[in-house]
Amino acid sequence: MKKKRILFIGPFPPPTGGDTVSTSRLVACRYWEDAGADIRAINLYSGGKIKIPGERIYLRDVSRAFRVFFSFLFRLPGRDIVLLWITRRSLCTLGLAIILVSSWARKPVFVKVFGGYLVELIQGYGPWYRRIILKVLRRARMILPQTDLVARGLVEQLGLPEEMVTVFPNFLPDAALSGVREVKRFGGRCVFLGQIKSEKGVFDIAGALAGRKDRSCDFYGELTRKYGADFLSKIEGAENLRYRGVLDHEKVIDTIKAYDILLLPTRHVGEGMPAVILEAFAAGVPVVATDWMAIPEMVADGKRGLLVKPGSPEAIAAAVDRLASDRALYERIADNAFEYAMKFSEKAVVRDLLIVEVLGLHPVLRRSPSHS
Repeated sequence: MKKKRILFIGPFPPPTGGDTVSTSRLVACRYWEDAGADIRAINLYSGGKIKIPGERIYLRDVSRAFRVFFSFLFRLPGRDIVLLWITRRSLCTLGLAIILVSSWARKPVFVKVFGGYLVELIQGYGPWYRRIILKVLRRARMILPQTDLVARGLVEQLGLPEEMVTVFPNFLPDAALSGVREVKRFGGRCVFLGQIKSEKGVFDIAGALAGRKDRSCDFYGELTRKYGADFLSKIEGAENLRYRGVLDHEKVIDTIKAYDILLLPTRHVGEGMPAVILEAFAAGVPVVATDWMAIPEMVADGKRGLLVKPGSPEAIAAAVDRLASDRALYERIADNAFEYAMKFSEKAVVRDLLIVEVLGLHPVLRRSPSHS
C-alpha cells in the first residue's frame, strides 16, 4: 500500500498550552502508522507565544510567519495532503497564504481552528477583507472548528457550505481513559489549571474561597506578566489558596484525581473546548465552570458539572457548596463526566473521525486489550 504523504503545520511546545499539547499528541498518535501515513511536521510557533485577539504584532511574528511559509513552500511538493492546525488570528493572515498555495498546487488542505471567537473575528474585519477571507476559506477541503457553536456560526452567519465544516474536538490519550472511576470522600479540595490571568477567573476563585477553612484551591499554570504579581499578592497569607507552579501536561489527569472539583470560571474571549475540562472528566472529577461560549456543550449544567455566571465569586462558592452538600448529585455528575470523557479518546477522535471519516484513510485495526 502506497503511503499517504501528509504535511502537518501546527504549534508544538514550547510554549506549553492546550494547543501545543494537542498537536504534539496528534502527530505522535500511533494510528497514522496504522493508516500507512507518512507525516512531516512544521512547527508553527517555534520559540514564541500563541497570540490572542488584541495583542500587538511584533517584528518577530512577521519573521516567524516568513520562516513557516518558506518551509511550507519547500516541503509541499513531496506531500499529498496538508493539515493546518492554527489559531483564528493566524488563519486570517498566514493561513490564507497556505490555503491558497495548497489549492493552486492541487493539494487538499484541512484546517483545524483552535478555540472560539473565529466567527466574531472575521465579522470584525472590513467588508473587502472579510470577503477575501471567506473566498479563500472555501478553497480548503474542510474547516474543522473545535465546537458546535463555531461550526454553526461558520455556516449560518458566514455562509460556508455545511458539507465543508466538521467539528473536530479535543481528545485524550487512550491510556488515560482506562480503568474505573475512583469513588472518594469529599474533602472540599478544589483545583484550577490554566494560565494565571483575570480572564480565566482566578481572582473570582480567590474571592469565592477566601477565608474558608472547609474549602481550598490549588492553582497550577503559567503566571502571566500582566496578572501574575497581583495574583500572588491576592492569595498571600491565605492558608487555603496555594500557587503550585506549572504542571507537566502528562501529569494533569493524575493530579486532578487528588482533588474533588475542578474550577474554571473563565470569561476568556477565545475559549473553545478547554482540554482541562475533558481531563477532569477523565479523572472522574466534577467541574464548576462559567456559562460561557461553548462550555455548556461540554458541561451540561447539572449533568456533567455546574455552570455559573461569569464574574461571580458568590456563584462559584454556592456551586461548590451545593456539590459538597448533595452526595447523590456529586456522584451522579462524576459518573456522567467520566462516561462522557470516553467519547474523546485518540481512537474515537483521531482514528475514527480524522483519519477515517475526514481524510478517508483506512488504518489496520490492531487487536489490543487496551485499545479494543
